[in-house]
Order: sequence, then structure tokens, then C-alpha cells
Amino acid sequence: EYDVRRAVEDPAEQDLLTRVIAAYTVYDPVVGYAPGMTNVALTLRSELTEEQMFAALVRVYFHYDLRRAVVPGLD
Repeated sequence: EYDVRRAVEDPAEQDLLTRVIAAYTVYDPVVGYAPGMTNVALTLRSELTEEQMFAALVRVYFHYDLRRAVVPGLD
């Protein structure tokens, strides 16, 4: 949550980013929250709805194997 508050000033945007990141941490408890996740989600926010942001975040971490970058030794 601290990273979200630091990244955006608008409380509505903070809430949206917090919801998307919280949903991801439930979806992928192995990774949970990772440094830089707020920046990835914020980049996705510029073009996508909240639901699309979550789906895209999952896609980025799984399809592009970003999970392995934040959890060393993950197979």
C-alpha cells in the first residue's frame, strides 16, 4: 500500500491499484506482492479497466515469466 500511495496521489486511483494488487496476491500467493508490481499495474492502468488490469497483470507475471524474476528458483 505504501508503494501505491507513493506512486499516485489520487485516492480513487490508489484504491483501484490496491484492489488489483490485492487480488493478484490472492491469485498467486507464491509471489504475493513483489517490488515493482505497482509500477507494472500503473502502466497497465493507462489503457485498461480494473478487470482488464488484473487479467493483464496475471498474464505478465505468468506468460512472460516475471514470477521467476521475483521468486528465485521458481520452476
